[in-house]
Amino acid sequence: MTERNPGGRRSHASPVSLQQSCSKGLLHLLHACACRGERNACARGASGNAALLNHGGEQAQVGQIEMHGTNPLRTTILPMLQAKAGLRNGSLRRLEPGASCIGMSNPIIQPLVVAGAFLLAGLVKGVTGLGLPTVGMGLLSLAMPPAQAAALLLVPAFITNVWQMVRGPGLGRLVRRLWLMQSGVCLGSWAGAGLITGSNAGCASVALGVALFAYAAIGMMNVRVPHAPARAEWWLGPFVGGATGLMTAATGVFVIPALPYLQALSFDREELVKALGLSFTVSTVALACSLAGSGTLDPGSGLYSLLALFPALAGMIAGQRLLGVMRPETFRRWFFLGLMLLGGDLAIRGML
Repeated sequence: MTERNPGGRRSHASPVSLQQSCSKGLLHLLHACACRGERNACARGASGNAALLNHGGEQAQVGQIEMHGTNPLRTTILPMLQAKAGLRNGSLRRLEPGASCIGMSNPIIQPLVVAGAFLLAGLVKGVTGLGLPTVGMGLLSLAMPPAQAAALLLVPAFITNVWQMVRGPGLGRLVRRLWLMQSGVCLGSWAGAGLITGSNAGCASVALGVALFAYAAIGMMNVRVPHAPARAEWWLGPFVGGATGLMTAATGVFVIPALPYLQALSFDREELVKALGLSFTVSTVALACSLAGSGTLDPGSGLYSLLALFPALAGMIAGQRLLGVMRPETFRRWFFLGLMLLGGDLAIRGML
């Protein structure tokens, strides 16, 4: 097929350009029909990096058009033609709520912020024996969506918790005692998959803030958890595990209510540390499956998470050395106070 240029000469159009031209023409026609005669404006560049559609005086970004009614042209055919016509450029995925890439606006400042967050989270882990995912999620959520923060935390949380779990004897006995609780964690995470991503990001930020505030308040008040009788573990364990799994899927934090429950089982110090490592390891794996199922976790996110392991380990080493010059009680008091302020800030931001 030939087409006439402004100079009067005829030139042959390539099959690819013809296909794109036809797709775009059909796209305009179908969109005009779907809007029932409403005006449609599109294509501000030949590369298709951005397209704006006017609907009733308002503009919406391509890929984020509000659906009116249940018109099948809008909900099925139109998105497919948009993708085929090249209007959905890959770079626009960074602007979408469900994008799995780490959206770093500044290539210098953002990595420094992430490294600082993991350094501080590792410091808390080295002093108190826990808190790396909790502090990391709280700090990283100030700079990125909670789902992306959770993806960054996976490798450091998994490595440190496995190391905490396998130290010393008695792991098999704990697995046999806590397997019902860990099964509940997996089921709860599966049931809550997707709560932390997409349009739920604002709610996830509020839930994360509330969870951090509650965890810090319990620590500040030094609440003594009542003993849980052994005969109640068969039903209390799955219930607590399910609640922990839902909290993990919604916020990326898995200390509530797992930590108070494990403290109520009257473990000695070594057993409690190992039991926490077991529970947090299972929660980390369940969170990874939840994020992978929602499309947030990909090889790029895994690489960033692997790199975050190094500042986390450096912080843990510094925290263990800090124990020699600071009383653990003083550190814990300031830690819980800061965590309470951080949780309150995240909850208020999410509600605004």
